Amino acid sequence: MASDKVVLVTGAGGGLGGAMAQALAEAGHRVAAADVDANRLDDLVARVGTQPGEIIPFEVNLADKDACQALVGQVVDRCGDLFMLVNNAGVGQQVVDPDYSGNPKMFWDVDIDDWETLINVNTRAPLILTQAAVRHFLRQGRGRIVNVTTSFDTMLFSGVWAYGQSKAALEAVSASLAGLLAETPVRLNILVPGGPANTGLLPANTRMDRAKIIQPPVMGPPIVWLASDEAAQFNNRRMIALQWDASLPGLEAAQKASAPAAWPGFGVQAAAPK
Repeated sequence: MASDKVVLVTGAGGGLGGAMAQALAEAGHRVAAADVDANRLDDLVARVGTQPGEIIPFEVNLADKDACQALVGQVVDRCGDLFMLVNNAGVGQQVVDPDYSGNPKMFWDVDIDDWETLINVNTRAPLILTQAAVRHFLRQGRGRIVNVTTSFDTMLFSGVWAYGQSKAALEAVSASLAGLLAETPVRLNILVPGGPANTGLLPANTRMDRAKIIQPPVMGPPIVWLASDEAAQFNNRRMIALQWDASLPGLEAAQKASAPAAWPGFGVQAAAPK
């Protein structure tokens, strides 16, 4: 059954984004699917086909600040509404080091313009989109934001240092903004696969067996639940898709698969003035 909810998914032509967009459409939502590659969007529309919901494609380059600032307004104008923003789009270490898996560059040899492109897509774009979405959500009195970050050890792994730092920044941004939104009708959470996933962020020459790592459809059940009415009070949590237990009721599965965002359990590190 179709719903009145419009969900904007960025990077919707990729592995995780495509899986989430398809699951949301199958659940009856209208999905504004944003991606830099029009061909990937065409493939998504063809793959999803006729569902209770639908896919509405938006070709956009999120490395472009002006394009980011315009996207939410374009979605609202074309779709008539926006209920949830899923900041999934991302670029990997390949942007700064094309052969990082086989013959990595040292960080001091990386072109800072390439690094800036990675940061712009992975960290700046989600913040810009969140600013625009929250303004809309506060006016309408409801809204959800889901940011896709990565595992903590990936953030610290030297082999993907630029990618890791961009996602670590997004994790921190997510936790702090969720705190600021706690007294509003807007909810912000984090969703991660739970480890290496079979997507285009892995290099072509990866040593990992793609068949044995996490497959993108794992993101489907939790993202559908995060768009549900049951998730209306769920906020500032980091959910691990791999830990979602479909045998449990939705809220119980969400609680079991999640923990506070940004690992506050690591303890207080800063010395506060008395």
